[in-house]
Amino acid sequence: MSAQDPYEIALLVARRLEALGVPYVIVGSIASTIHGEPRGTLDVDVTILLRPGQASELGAAFERDFFVDRTGLGEALRTGGPATMIHREQHVKVDLYPRPDAGIHAEERRRAHRVRLGEGADTEVSVQSPEDTVLQKLVWYRKGGGVSDRQWRDVQGILKARNRALELEYLHEWSTELGVADLLERAFREAGLDAVG
Repeated sequence: MSAQDPYEIALLVARRLEALGVPYVIVGSIASTIHGEPRGTLDVDVTILLRPGQASELGAAFERDFFVDRTGLGEALRTGGPATMIHREQHVKVDLYPRPDAGIHAEERRRAHRVRLGEGADTEVSVQSPEDTVLQKLVWYRKGGGVSDRQWRDVQGILKARNRALELEYLHEWSTELGVADLLERAFREAGLDAVG
């Protein structure tokens, strides 16, 4: 493994989750970089669907390569997380977010794209769709008090890069459901794009 390569860590995490039969989606900065503009600091954020009692099995599967707080993992499963792991050699941070199989979280899993993180088909992983990445970033932006330039730049980058390929009806429906429709409208306006399409 090359030093500080979040994509390699994301691939490792994805393969480990697939071996356990845990549904997952890579989200956050990796998803926004894939769908929009590159950014310098990349942690690995992953939403997962865990069965009750699976936290211990998950912890055991990752302990060889990661510093894992099993108590924290169990707490994350109970509260919705995140559970943080640190890769032992590269020190890349991985946040696992247990999510229910309902609402926007079920949609996110259903709509995830298979994306190659490296050369060859064996590097394909499930990555959040551009629409769901925009929605998640807008939710995080609002929860953070609307002051995160990084989250806002990520949204702008995706809107500009994907513009006409975005499913606008889905974005409008879920932005209203999630209480960020005003932010979505503002994001399109500031990006100089048509939100009606």
